[in-house]
Amino acid sequence: MVEGQYGAGKRESADKRKNIGSYLNYSRFTVFMTVVAVVLLIFTAVSAKGSALKTLHEYALGQLNTFNRYLFDMVKNYQAFPKILAERPFVIEYVRHPNRGADINEYLLKFNDSAGASVVYIINTEGIVTAASNYKTEESLVGKDLRFRECFQNAIKGTPDEYTAIGVYTKTPGYYISYPIRNGKNIIGVVAIKYDLKIFTPHNSGNNEIFMVVDSNGVIFHSSDERYKYYTVQQLPEDVLKKIKDAKQYADNPILPLPIIKRAEKNGLTLVTISQQDKSKANIKSADVEYLEVRTHYKNAQWNVILLIGTSNIAKDIIKNCLYVLLSVFAVYLIGIFVMYRTKSKITLVNSYNDLLEQKKETEMHVKEQEIIKSILNVSLAPDSLELLLQEILELILLNPWISLQAKGCVFLSTGLSGEESGELKIVASQNFSGDQLAACSTLRYGKCLCGLAASTRDIVFSPDSDTDEKHSVKYDCARPLLCAYRFRGQIIGGIQCLLKQRARTKKRG
Repeated sequence: MVEGQYGAGKRESADKRKNIGSYLNYSRFTVFMTVVAVVLLIFTAVSAKGSALKTLHEYALGQLNTFNRYLFDMVKNYQAFPKILAERPFVIEYVRHPNRGADINEYLLKFNDSAGASVVYIINTEGIVTAASNYKTEESLVGKDLRFRECFQNAIKGTPDEYTAIGVYTKTPGYYISYPIRNGKNIIGVVAIKYDLKIFTPHNSGNNEIFMVVDSNGVIFHSSDERYKYYTVQQLPEDVLKKIKDAKQYADNPILPLPIIKRAEKNGLTLVTISQQDKSKANIKSADVEYLEVRTHYKNAQWNVILLIGTSNIAKDIIKNCLYVLLSVFAVYLIGIFVMYRTKSKITLVNSYNDLLEQKKETEMHVKEQEIIKSILNVSLAPDSLELLLQEILELILLNPWISLQAKGCVFLSTGLSGEESGELKIVASQNFSGDQLAACSTLRYGKCLCGLAASTRDIVFSPDSDTDEKHSVKYDCARPLLCAYRFRGQIIGGIQCLLKQRARTKKRG
């Protein structure tokens, strides 16, 4: 019973160690796959962002070049109309003799429609508007003083001018083109045409693209996103701000720098992060948006053209790619766990089978022992001599496979008294002993050779090499490794001791 509990406890301890080992294997694999996932995610995010930014930059340059060509063609076409109007004999005659041009306003109205302009007007040398296409409206410019306008000041000196500003009287922003009216070599007036700034927005601009046109002072006079109008690309000097204010170029709008929170330049790319807070609503919490920035210069009018493209889609692409990588790693992880589980299951199955075989072997051994003990007890009841009984018992013992590999052995009886440390041993039973071995070992003193040593020490003595072992003093041919014991396994020895005691009692009564 004790042996069964010990075996079960041993198996339970082994199973516990296996479970701990399996847990550690799973944990190590999980940590390894986590590290792999983190490294792959970082690599994927960096490489995906770099590749996406490069692609976006190439697209932005293409869009910017397209917009620049559009701007050039559009401005070139519109620049022709003031020149055409200023050189018309009807207009020159009107400027020379204003009182004779009763139909000049109607003429300007028709010309305005054909030019696609917001308003067309004529200014005399004093800076006073004498005729305008909007003469019938409440915002009529007829009689208004525009001498402070830069477009008038340059044109009256003989230089055609392009100018962006908010109308002082119309209160609407526009693109102004002025051209001098000449009578021979003399400048007698100025023709000015105002266009809506919407002409600067190309029809193919995307929802995530912001086109900005910046004037020579650095003010964004047009933006496809209204939030960025009348900002500056950088802080302007005070004298420039005063000049803009005196000319009433952008009315009362505050001229502030763009709320750029961060600007980063790397590998030829420029990324800017801009706050979305409305400059007229200071208490509203702002949001930060990252843009890819590309610029070009429009030389004809000394304008800068800026294109901002939001990078939010790049972030989405990065997240999508990272999700693909994460799912792939997770799939590999699951496959790895499955393989480890299957391997563990096979090992567990093999171990269970081996345990069953071991248990079966132990059971068979136990049954064999019980059969031997039973046979010994049966033999002890026979009325044979002690030598014959011991011979039969030895043969029964050697039938047990765990104690005999060659079915070879002998039984000594001691001639000394119980408890004495001296005496002689005499072979009374043997199995498969040769004649030489029986002759050499038939009688041994205590302490002589291995069997005598076992008798004197009352302990198991084992010799793996009978030829070189000095304790093996009795020599004979074909010696093998020996196991000499004063007692055999407990249950069998108990049966033999009972037999000997029973025979002693029987002999005493006789």
